Amino acid sequence: MQYLGYEIKVGKMISRRRKRGGEASASASAVGCRNINGLNGLEDNTLAMLEFSSFRTSNTLSQDYIDDRLTFLEAVRSASLIPDNGVPPTKKMYEAIFGILKDESSLELIMASYQLLHDLEKCFPRVCFPELANASSNPLDVMGVDEAWSPFYFGRLEEEMSTTSSLLIDPLAFHSLIEEVAQVSCRSKAGVLELQSIRAMLLLQYLLVVIEADFLPRTNIFQECMNWVLLRNSVLNMLLGSRKIIHKALIKDCLQLMSEMFAQESEIHENVEENESSAHLVEGYDPAFSLAFPEVQMSSRASLMKLFCMMMELDSFRCVADQHGLTSREDCVRTPAADIILDELIYKPYLLTPFLQIFDKDNMLLKLIMQYFQKYIPKSSVRTRRSNGSVDNTTFDGILKCLSNSTTAKSIIKKVGINVVQLLVAHAFKAYLSLSLDQPAEGLPDAAVNVKDTSLIEVCKLTISAITCIREVDKDARLLLMLEEALFTAATIISFNQ
Repeated sequence: MQYLGYEIKVGKMISRRRKRGGEASASASAVGCRNINGLNGLEDNTLAMLEFSSFRTSNTLSQDYIDDRLTFLEAVRSASLIPDNGVPPTKKMYEAIFGILKDESSLELIMASYQLLHDLEKCFPRVCFPELANASSNPLDVMGVDEAWSPFYFGRLEEEMSTTSSLLIDPLAFHSLIEEVAQVSCRSKAGVLELQSIRAMLLLQYLLVVIEADFLPRTNIFQECMNWVLLRNSVLNMLLGSRKIIHKALIKDCLQLMSEMFAQESEIHENVEENESSAHLVEGYDPAFSLAFPEVQMSSRASLMKLFCMMMELDSFRCVADQHGLTSREDCVRTPAADIILDELIYKPYLLTPFLQIFDKDNMLLKLIMQYFQKYIPKSSVRTRRSNGSVDNTTFDGILKCLSNSTTAKSIIKKVGINVVQLLVAHAFKAYLSLSLDQPAEGLPDAAVNVKDTSLIEVCKLTISAITCIREVDKDARLLLMLEEALFTAATIISFNQ
C-alpha cells in the first residue's frame, strides 16, 4: 500500500515486531484476522498494538515507533474496509486514528491516518441519527451508524469532556486551526516549510469532509419534508452559531486564507514555468514532503470553497424556514455569509481576483456578482408612473441593461474601477453560460438567478452592448483578456444563431 510515495509493507512490520518479542507481537499477529471475538476483540487487539509499542523518548521518532502505528492503521483498514462486510471501528479506535493525525510528527503517519479517516468516512457515513430516520419518508434514503463518533465537540462546560475526548475539536479550536493554517501559509511564502503545515491542512480537510458529509444529507431531507430542526442540529450550524467564536471573523479568515493559498500556488507555477529550482524551500526535508505540500494545499483550498458554498446554502435554507415560520428563538440571528463575503470583496479589492477564479459554484457566483453591482447602481429617489418602465436590476439581463447605459456605467466605474467592472462582467457571463447549458440550473432555493427568463441570444447582445459602453467610458483602458474572450464568445453565439 502506498501513501504519496511511501510504501507501507505491513508484513515486514509485523515480522519486526515479532523479532522484538513481547506482548505487542501477539497483538499484531492476532489483528490479521477479522474474526477475533467480535467487535470488542477487534478493539482490544488493535489498541494493544499502541499500548505496547515503542515509547516515544524524544522528538525524533524511531522506525519501530512509526511501524507500530502504521501496523495499527493497516489492521483497522483490513478489518473495516477491505472485507465486503467490514465492521466500523469503535469510538476508541476512531480516537486513536484521529490522535495520530492530530499529534504525530511523521509524514508517513500523518498521511496514512488522514487517508484512513477519509476512507472510513466514505464507507461508514455518520448521518443516520434518530431524527433523520423519523423525518425521511423512505428509510432506505438514510444510511449510517447510530451515535457515530465525531471529531467535533459542542459541550458547554470544559469539565464535561472526558480524558479520551480531549482530542476533539470545539468551535474555538476549529477557528484556531484556520488561523494556524493561515500562519503556515505565511511561513511557506518566506521559504520555511514545516511538517506542521501538512498536518494542519490535512486536519482541516478532514474536518471539512465531516462537515460536508453531515450537511448534505440533511439538506436533501429538508427539501423533502421542510424539517428545519435537522439543519439546526447540523455540525455547520452549530459551529457558526457557537458563542465561543465570532462567525464574521471565521468567514473573513477563511476568505483571506483561500486567497493566500491561491497566490502561493500561482508563485509555484511561475517558478516551474521559469525552470527555477525550489530546493531551497525544502532544504533538510524529505523530497516527498515537497511533492505533497502543493497537492495538500490545493485540496485544502478546494475544501474551503466547499465550506463557503455550504454556509451560503445554509443561510438560504434558513431564510426559507423563516418564511414558513419554522424558526424559533433557538436560532440566533447572524449576518448571512454572502453579505460578509461581499463586504470583504468590496473593501479588500485584492481578494476579488483570486475569489472569482477559485469559486466555481456558478449560480452562487452569479448571484454574488449581481449583488455587487446592485450596491453601486444608482437608485431613483422618486417613483412615478413613468418610472414603471425602469430597468429591473434584480436579474442578470437587468444588470447588463444598466451597464449598457453610459451614465450608469460611468457612475459604477468611477466608484469601483474599470478593472473590477471588467472582471465582474466577464465572470458573470461565464457563469451564465455554464448555467444555461445545465438546465434545469442547480441553484439555491431562493435563487434570483433564472437563466430561463431571457434567451441566450438576448443576453449575448446585452453583454456586447455593456462591454461596448465600458470601452467608451474609458477609451484609454485596455480590455482584460477574459473580457475579450467573453466578447468573442457572445459574438460567436449570435452569429451561429442568425
